[in-house]
Amino acid sequence: MDRVATARADSVDRALAILQGIRSSRSPAGDPSTRTAMSRDDVLLDVSPRPAVDDARAAELAAEVYGVEGPVRELGSHQDRNFRVDGPGGRLVL
Repeated sequence: MDRVATARADSVDRALAILQGIRSSRSPAGDPSTRTAMSRDDVLLDVSPRPAVDDARAAELAAEVYGVEGPVRELGSHQDRNFRVDGPGGRLVL
């Protein structure tokens, strides 16, 4: 395994240990039937949705916050929203 894969596996193992501790602490001490084993496959990564901002709202924000007005175009992204604003002074990224 390379260093990145090893670090990722270590992070998953730490998260799993924390989750197992939380689950164990919530289970009644005398009732083993409520305790279940967790595996690495049970750990899910939490990915936030992209912000709900469209071109029109981005143009409003550029004008309100930065005082820049001009055509707005969304740039590609997986987890966030980036926009190009073609302002009078040149292209800017929002």
